Amino acid sequence: MNYYILIHPLQYSRLRVISEEIKACKARILVIMNKNKIIENDVILRVEYFLHTLRIFEAELLARLKEWDQLLQVVGVIAILVTCPYSALI
Repeated sequence: MNYYILIHPLQYSRLRVISEEIKACKARILVIMNKNKIIENDVILRVEYFLHTLRIFEAELLARLKEWDQLLQVVGVIAILVTCPYSALI
């Protein structure tokens, strides 16, 4: 089934742009986290919650866009991090 039938092309474009912005935000945050610039545990936890929220929104958008392979990757990351948060990995 062609997804354009289910969603207006302008809305599809907007969702695609928002999805890419979410990916860019996650990447920028992870760069900061990987540089160990955030060292306080409570701040690390807040950043993890923020990243988790971004992943949830990303998953929602990917589902609407029917990007199943990307959605599977995001859900896999969420599943891993739910059992082993980022702070436990650093």
